[in-house]
Amino acid sequence: MSELLGMDRLPRRMDGAGLIGLVTVVVCVLLTSYWENNHGPAEFFLFALLVVTLAVFVQLSHIWMGLFRDERLGLVVLYLVQVILSMKATHIEFLGDDAGMIWVLNMPLIVFICMFRLPLWLTILAVAGLFGSFMFAHLTARGLVRTQRMLVELLPLYIFMTAFAKAVARETRLRHEKEQLAEQLEAANQRLRAYAVEAEAWAAMRERNRLARDIHDSLGHYLTAVNMQAAAAAAVLPTKPEQSAAMLSQIQDMAKRGLREVRGSVAGLREDPVTGKSPTEFLTELAEITRRQGVVVNLSIQEGIHVLPPVLNQVVYRAAQESLTNVRKYADADTVWLELRADAATLTFTCRDNGRGAETLSGGFGLTGLRERAKMVGGEVQFATAPGQGFTVTLCCPLAETERQGEAP
Repeated sequence: MSELLGMDRLPRRMDGAGLIGLVTVVVCVLLTSYWENNHGPAEFFLFALLVVTLAVFVQLSHIWMGLFRDERLGLVVLYLVQVILSMKATHIEFLGDDAGMIWVLNMPLIVFICMFRLPLWLTILAVAGLFGSFMFAHLTARGLVRTQRMLVELLPLYIFMTAFAKAVARETRLRHEKEQLAEQLEAANQRLRAYAVEAEAWAAMRERNRLARDIHDSLGHYLTAVNMQAAAAAAVLPTKPEQSAAMLSQIQDMAKRGLREVRGSVAGLREDPVTGKSPTEFLTELAEITRRQGVVVNLSIQEGIHVLPPVLNQVVYRAAQESLTNVRKYADADTVWLELRADAATLTFTCRDNGRGAETLSGGFGLTGLRERAKMVGGEVQFATAPGQGFTVTLCCPLAETERQGEAP
């Protein structure tokens, strides 16, 4: 009903051109009535008052309709008031000798009706009511014969004016809609640009964190191994030069591998160190590096764990790498136990040492990186330590979640 009565409509008052047209009609009607009709002063004053009031109602219809809580009711009342004012003014004019241009008075009212987005049948009905009131005023003042002639003369004009005003209103409405759509599109583009800037900032921050984790995990791991291997080589150099040379060769190999990983991480194009490898293969490689430092590594992998999703391979690899690096740097341990287990829903990796442990757990960058990696695949990591009880890292990741992810963190 709201749409039927024009609640979705054009502006309720005429713009500059419409106002000029309305004033022109009022002036023409009043001047022709003054020049050509034989009204007395009182009759002309009443006629002029009715015409001006009608024009004010048309121009300030938005104020009038704002007085009603239900705009549909305001529109109906406004239409009836306009019809009554128009019929009364027309009747007064037809009582004189010459009606002048009183027929023009209804043209702004036709435009006003067509401004609303009414169905065609309702527009025709409203204009017919306006035309009927005009002809009724003519009939009561001039008689049937002259009214019939006036009907034949004015009916085509009303039809043309209605069709023309309806077409203009439609074009104007489309123009307003296009302008509104353009404004909405511009606002959406501004929001999209803001979102793009924000997304770019988040992506950059995420990439910086990823590179920081990768550099810490890979470079820290290799530098720790190189440092300890170099110390061992220096210790045996005077007495066992052959063993020292072998250690130096291992140091060179680890330095090259570390440099490759760092270069790849900085470029953001680091080759995945576990690509094409099973958990058994890369855990064995990490265990061997730790064994070279004099630490006993006991590796236990459940049978049947041959291939993991790439994202889970990466998480387990980095967890093992960080855990073994911390063992060599801080634990003062001589034995480490690595264990990898899986059931239907969860993969669990555990690294436990017999080192000195700690009273409190300090969240360094490496441990923070482990938590972030686990969280990215829907898992969690737990740390347990106590003085003299060593240090334990337990990583739990859901298999169903990681199988749906294709990009390593």
